[in-house]
Amino acid sequence: MGLDKLHAMTSEPQEMLVVLEDWYGYQGYELYDDFRVGPEGNNYTLESKGSFSGDAGDSLTFHQGMQFSTKDRDNDTWDGNCAMHYTGAWWYRDCHMSEEQKRQTDILERLEEKFDSCLPNSYPASCAESSKKKLVIRVPEYSDDPFQVSCEQESHGGGWTVILRRNDGSQDFFLDWKNYKQGFGDLDNEFFIGMDKLHAITASEQHELLVLLEDYVEDHRYQLFDNFTIGPEANDYTLESVGSSYGDAGDSLDYHLGMKFSTWDRQNDLAGKTNCAEFFMGAWWYRNCHLSCAESSKNKLVIRVPEYSEDPFEVSCDQESHGGGWTVILRRNDGSQDFFLEWKDYKLGFGDLDNEFFMGLDKLHAMTSEPQEMLVLLEDWNGNQLYELYNDFRVPQATR
Repeated sequence: MGLDKLHAMTSEPQEMLVVLEDWYGYQGYELYDDFRVGPEGNNYTLESKGSFSGDAGDSLTFHQGMQFSTKDRDNDTWDGNCAMHYTGAWWYRDCHMSEEQKRQTDILERLEEKFDSCLPNSYPASCAESSKKKLVIRVPEYSDDPFQVSCEQESHGGGWTVILRRNDGSQDFFLDWKNYKQGFGDLDNEFFIGMDKLHAITASEQHELLVLLEDYVEDHRYQLFDNFTIGPEANDYTLESVGSSYGDAGDSLDYHLGMKFSTWDRQNDLAGKTNCAEFFMGAWWYRNCHLSCAESSKNKLVIRVPEYSEDPFEVSCDQESHGGGWTVILRRNDGSQDFFLEWKDYKLGFGDLDNEFFMGLDKLHAMTSEPQEMLVLLEDWNGNQLYELYNDFRVPQATR
């Protein structure tokens, strides 16, 4: 606040409440009933603190009557500079009295013993039991030892335990099984909680899963799954349940339901020679890699269509029109691509995925081996738009 303001506010007796909290959420307090600080002319002397009560311990009586000290203005009685020694300003007398330190240490030790005696019941099980952004929780199915988690308290009512965060690319997620088992990263930035913890959390009781997506222009989307459960390591952390889902980000889990977790060094997918985790440079419950844009919210995606090839290929996705999730097979918009081409070109595909292109008839046939919807979007130079939706689009194989 500033000492000038503090002096002015305490020109008449004021109460002062000191609240302390450690990393585990334990709290203590001390209440002083007559707190006063002198003017700058007296170097903001600690004139009074009055009587006190609480469980945090009195840290002011020893320093009463002392002038305020900073690293550049030493007003203590010690030979050195207490503010420099403790890297912080205070009303230091002879720094901190050893007897006072011992008394505080004794109090903390007694408190620690008291808390240790009731550890099994003293920690919450998830962020749903708190409004903090960081929390120490205990999940008996994982361990008797508590661990720290990150909490999301703003979205969809708050109370969400964050299991994964990716936002700036600072953390490498192309890691092996051991790393995904234990967890990695920085709770304040990018991280993954770890599969052992994730299994334990989802085994303890039914949990919802909230997926939040945001692009670089701050467009937000979400998907909520109402029954998310992960199996144990003995089953390779199988995706056992996702429940029902709703939202505007698209369901990217249902297709992979029942699949075991895959990393680059432990392949559990059904993609044969292609290791999906290695190809996409990230671990997941892969079934057959990704089949279409409907399983993602990205504008570009690498998919694999077994009917076409064992090798995955990149496609362009339309995530804005008619609910999104459309795999773009043709785009014409500025005349930059020549479409007056021969059979071979149309068979293999041509153009630029970021602009004008045609996917290729071999790929189109493979993707429509089962009935697909086809959405045709038209727009004139004035921005007028029309569309047509076909509910059973199939392209047979070439016969010549």
